Amino acid sequence: MLACALSALAVNLFGVAGWVLGWDFVTSADPGNYPIAPSAAAVGTVLSISLLLGLLESPTRGTRIGSASLLVLALVILLSALSQGFIKIGFDLEALISPDDLTYEGVDLTHMSPVASVSYLAIAVAVAASSIGMLAGKRLLRRALSWVLFGVVCLSLAMLVGYAYDAPLLYGGSFRPIALGAALSVCLLGFAATQFFREQYPHKAFVGPSVRAMLLRTFVPLSVAIVLVDGWLFTMAIRSDVSPTIFAGLVALGSAAVVGMLVDMYSQRISRRIESAESARNGALSSLKLANKKLGILGSVTRHDLLNQLTVMSGWVEVAKDSCKDDATMRSLEKACAAVISTRSQIDFMAEYESLGSKEPEWLDLRHQVMDGSIGLNLSRVRLSVEVAGWEIYADRMLNKVFRNLVSNSFMHGGDVHAITVRADVSDGSLRIVYEDDGGGVPAADKERIFERGFGKHTGYGLYLSKEILSITGISISETGVPGKGARFEMTVPEGHHRKQLDGTMDEPRHD
Repeated sequence: MLACALSALAVNLFGVAGWVLGWDFVTSADPGNYPIAPSAAAVGTVLSISLLLGLLESPTRGTRIGSASLLVLALVILLSALSQGFIKIGFDLEALISPDDLTYEGVDLTHMSPVASVSYLAIAVAVAASSIGMLAGKRLLRRALSWVLFGVVCLSLAMLVGYAYDAPLLYGGSFRPIALGAALSVCLLGFAATQFFREQYPHKAFVGPSVRAMLLRTFVPLSVAIVLVDGWLFTMAIRSDVSPTIFAGLVALGSAAVVGMLVDMYSQRISRRIESAESARNGALSSLKLANKKLGILGSVTRHDLLNQLTVMSGWVEVAKDSCKDDATMRSLEKACAAVISTRSQIDFMAEYESLGSKEPEWLDLRHQVMDGSIGLNLSRVRLSVEVAGWEIYADRMLNKVFRNLVSNSFMHGGDVHAITVRADVSDGSLRIVYEDDGGGVPAADKERIFERGFGKHTGYGLYLSKEILSITGISISETGVPGKGARFEMTVPEGHHRKQLDGTMDEPRHD
């Protein structure tokens, strides 16, 4: 943006010098070329200096006052120009700047075009509002001024295209045309002023270190430059009676070469960014694995020592119980024994939870997981029916723990349970796994809370751990049974994470 402000200052100083020193090539007009008016060059110079002062990283009180004074001067000249251009009232400051009346084909060369006046005024107002803190907390006003600046830049680009392609309609037509220098000045100053609105759309898309912003900052100006150069060369070819196709071919080759060079340069830069990010990610991953390994070792050693101490404690409690003859003391020892058992269960949960998600999910045979989960449990009085033959689901390797927890839950909380059924069917593309028993069921008030950590009469971790195991691959679980008629848990496996095994074929899992 600083480069745009400096370029605008150079353009306007060149115009001022041309009028002051009487350079004919600056002040003269010919078809398709109108000189920048003295007042337009003066206003452009004042706005450029004001913008440069406003863009300083550490502005002093003096620079702020200087910038504000220049903005006021520019606004006075612009308001005078607009009043003379539209309603012909007020004092004509432009006549003081350039007392000589110069015209070309009825066009007044000493007064700036109303289009230039309005464009300069929009830039001056936007910069002034930002400089004096008028926009603080006024998001809507900032957004409106941001779009105004965007419109000014687009309008000036259309005028430059008109000059490039010799299309007077784009830079004035029968209306008082805007000079080429003024259009270029407005374009550069509009770009520079967007620095004050860089957090607003559409300017914010060009700001920042992102690849998108970097490409926009490069290829948008490049595209505009190619269009303008192509237009000027095409117009020159027509005026010089040279075949336009030759120029078109040369421009196409040149444009392709420039774009190719930039694409190669930015592809290398983006590649370096990706490699740097990949290297940083791998380094962080290695550090994380090492830290996780150390934590695992520490946790394992700590659990081992704790279990040893709990075993010793449990032994001494049993010894104390054998020699205890007081009922109150016996009750206290019983509570201590229950606390030891509860603590041991919590340590076992810690070990299981630590391994949760430590390995990649796999395709698992559903029937095998149900049967493995029931190993070691007393099913002598319970009929276990598993109707899931052939189904495989993509899940964590601890899936059998889910079914073990569900069966244990039926025994602990279901009361008089005689039958447990596990079945699976497809519904709306998802596989629904239903686990149900014929026990007492789950009270309606507890249906959601049973999956919370710590809820329940025992450790309170079984169903919580089950939910966490299933969620690794997007499987949900809910309790849908009728209280008094048995517990019923529904697990929904998303589409792409279940399959029916046919002749031993194995499909790859699909991740959405």
